[in-house]
Amino acid sequence: DGGVFQLRANGSGEILCELPNIQSGDAILFRISGKLNHRVSPMQGNEPKTAFAGWFRNRGPNFFSALQQLSGKEQNAGDEVAPDHL
Repeated sequence: DGGVFQLRANGSGEILCELPNIQSGDAILFRISGKLNHRVSPMQGNEPKTAFAGWFRNRGPNFFSALQQLSGKEQNAGDEVAPDHL
């Protein structure tokens, strides 16, 4: 029972996200970054805690590079950016 997941800004310590009362079977996905720290408070009860960590890598274009390329182009009002460009 219990456990509070916190995601905070590295340096300032500002809590960016807090998910209270994590339960058995819950999954939390978040971006790994040197600008973020995460932690989970201690669990309560007699059941053992099992945790899995995994990393997912996007095989498509780099998200930030795509945004930089798009921001360098002028867009007319009403132009839409196709999702496959991001």
